[in-house]
This record gives sequence, C-alpha cells and structure tokens, in this order.
Amino acid sequence: MLSERRATGFRYDAATDTATVGVGSATSPARDAAVSVNMLLDAAGFLVGVDLGGLGGLGFGRTVVMLGRHEDVASTKSAKVTVTHGADGEVARIAIGRARAAVRANE
Repeated sequence: MLSERRATGFRYDAATDTATVGVGSATSPARDAAVSVNMLLDAAGFLVGVDLGGLGGLGFGRTVVMLGRHEDVASTKSAKVTVTHGADGEVARIAIGRARAAVRANE
C-alpha cells in the first residue's frame, strides 16, 4: 500500500549545503535514522519528492513525500538522508546533506 504525504515546507541552507523537507512536527522524543532513499526528480533535476520505501511510519507500506506533482517525476536517484520520526512514528523531517550534488539528475 502506498502512503503519500505532502511536504509542509522546504528549506535549503547554502552554508551547510543541506536541504530539509518538512513533513510534520517532530514530537518528543524524536529519533533520527540515516537511511537510503530514492529521490524523485523532474526533467531539470529538481526535487519533486522522496520515496522512503517502507520507512515512512509504523506500517509496512511504502511512503512517498511529495513536494510537487507525480506527473513531473522524470527520474529517480538514490541518496543517503537523515529521516526524523516523531514519537508517534510518523515522518517529521527529511534532511538531505550535500544537497546540490544529491539532486543533480545527471551525476
């Protein structure tokens, strides 16, 4: 079963080259996990969404966090990210380190 979440925010910090996708609120105690995911990119290489696979929440379904439209996805690229889950087990935030290189479609 596919569980889709809409991103609630996006922020890029040029000083640390980190992109953060907001999904929900990190309720205490939040926990971080470094995981491999598939980033969903448009034809120009811009981030449209993140496919978390089965890591999205407490269930076994596949979770996708979308910033844009499914129709805009032209390619995928695997990346290592940090996913923050809240105490309820739901995704609160996705941090993409080395973001500029991570979202380039042709690297």
